[in-house]
Amino acid sequence: PYFEHAGLAFSPGGRTHRVLVIDGSFSMAYTPTDKSRFQRAKELATRIVEESPQGDAFTLVLSSAPPRVVVGTPVFASRDFLPEIEDLAQPHTTADLPGTLAKVEQILISARREHPRLAREQIYFLTDLGREGWLVDPADAAAKIQFIERSRRLAESAGLVVIDLGQEGAENLAITGVETGEPFATVGRSVNVDARLAAFGRQAHSRQLVELLVDGRRVAEQHVDFAPASEAGVGFSYRFEAPGDHTLEVRLQGDQLDVDNHRWIALPVKQHVSVLLVDGRPSGEPFSGATGYLQTALEPDDDRTVQAAILAEVVPESRLLELDLERYDCIALSDVAQFTSSEARVLDAYLRRGGGLVFFLGEQVMTQRYNHELGG
Repeated sequence: PYFEHAGLAFSPGGRTHRVLVIDGSFSMAYTPTDKSRFQRAKELATRIVEESPQGDAFTLVLSSAPPRVVVGTPVFASRDFLPEIEDLAQPHTTADLPGTLAKVEQILISARREHPRLAREQIYFLTDLGREGWLVDPADAAAKIQFIERSRRLAESAGLVVIDLGQEGAENLAITGVETGEPFATVGRSVNVDARLAAFGRQAHSRQLVELLVDGRRVAEQHVDFAPASEAGVGFSYRFEAPGDHTLEVRLQGDQLDVDNHRWIALPVKQHVSVLLVDGRPSGEPFSGATGYLQTALEPDDDRTVQAAILAEVVPESRLLELDLERYDCIALSDVAQFTSSEARVLDAYLRRGGGLVFFLGEQVMTQRYNHELGG
C-alpha cells in the first residue's frame, strides 16, 4: 500500500508511534520539478507530523549505507521533532533496506518497553523505490532469511506505508568514472584524462556536452551521443605549465540528477621526478657500473627540446647516509651488496613517508644480509 502526494489519512484510536524512514540514496537527489525527491520526502514527512493527532510520537531513520537513526527515542512534541526533519541532509549513498529494517525493529522494541501507552505503530517509507537499495544479496542465504523474518514481524506488529516518490521513465546521464594514466604529472608534458559515461533510461541523447575543467577553468570540451541504456567514453589531454596540486573536473551537461554529472581528481604536478640511483659497482667507464643503463633509460638524451620528466642522480652506496632522502621521489638500489642497520632504518623511514624504493639485484648481493637487515 502506498500514497504519492496527497490523501494523508489517519485512523482514530489510541496513541500511535510513527516511525518515519526517509530514503537518503543517491537517486533521491533527482529533481523532476523545482524540488528534489529528497526535499519532497522531507516535506511529506513534515505533513505527516503536522497532521497527526496530539499524543502521537515520532522517530526518524535515514535509510542509507549504513542506515542512521536520527531520532531513536519517541518524541511527543511536534515542535521538537520537526527541526530534525528540516536539518536532515542527504548523504548520497545507496540505501540499505535490510539494515534499515533492523534499526526500525530496535526502535520499536525499545519504545514498547519504555512507552507502553503507544498502542499502535505505523512505519512510513518515503522513497523512490530504487532497485539497488531494496534488494537483498541473493548469494547471502542467511541474510535473506533474516530479512524475510524481520519483515514479517514488522508487518504483523505495525502498519506499513510506502510513499513512492519515483517517476515513471526517469532519464539520467552520469559520469561513472574518471582516471588519468599516471598518479602524477610533470610540468611541460601532457597528461591524459579518460572519463566513462553512461545513459540510464530508454531514450537516446545526442550531442551531450562534456567539459574538462582544470582548477575551475574550462580548458576543453567534446560532444557525445548516447544510445538508450548505453555507455560511452571520452578522452582529454592537458599540459600543465606550473607545479603544485591541481584539480581536474570532468563535467557533463546538466540533467535532473546533477550530483552524478561531475567527477573530480586531485593531481599532483611535479617540476620533475627526482630519482636517486645508488650504484653498488661504481665505475668511471660508461655502462661499466651497476646504474649506467638505468640512468640512460631514465634520462634519454635523444630530444633535448622536451623538458626532462625525470632527473636522476647517481651516488655510490657509501653516501646513502649522507643525503637528505626527502629530496627524492624514488630510490633505485643497483647491485648493492649489503646494508647496515643504520641504512635499513633510514630506508624504512623513507618508505613510511611515502617514498618509492626499487631493488635491482646483482652478483654482489649478499642475500643473508638482505634478509637480516631488511626483512626483519
